[in-house]
Amino acid sequence: PVSSKWSLQQLREYFAAEGLDYALMLSRIKDLVVKALIAVEPEIVGFCHQGANFQGATSSTALRGLGPNQNCFEIYGFDVLVDQDLQPWLLEVNICPSLSSSSPYDKRVKTRLVAEALTLVGMRPFDHDLVEKAVAEERQSQRVGLRSKPKTLPKSHTLQSIGSSSLAELGE
Repeated sequence: PVSSKWSLQQLREYFAAEGLDYALMLSRIKDLVVKALIAVEPEIVGFCHQGANFQGATSSTALRGLGPNQNCFEIYGFDVLVDQDLQPWLLEVNICPSLSSSSPYDKRVKTRLVAEALTLVGMRPFDHDLVEKAVAEERQSQRVGLRSKPKTLPKSHTLQSIGSSSLAELGE
């Protein structure tokens, strides 16, 4: 591709055409990212704990783990250079990576990234069709004179349930 940003599929195809080991390169990059996160784990955990301490907490709410900052996340951007021997080199880690888009592909990638991050922390995507359907059903029941029963939305996922969930259940 002529573009400066390639999809993983394009990179995989390029590696195959050049006889390079894509799986090896990707596993080395994953290893590099994990080691970088381990190196700064105390700082990350400290920031998470700092975010969980909030003003006005009573001992009973603190014991139950209730409070406004109990769900938090960060998105990091890893800039990695891969040399001719497929050895990855960490250039920098962005703690506030740009989410602006320079191309349609870039926009698609970053939109999915944000959607997946929000899904992981339990936010469900807004479904216009579901809202329109609920409003229509409520209006119909009002016309007929029936009282509408409040509907409960499905619960968001937990760390335990997300691994066994299908992409459809995660909003994909």
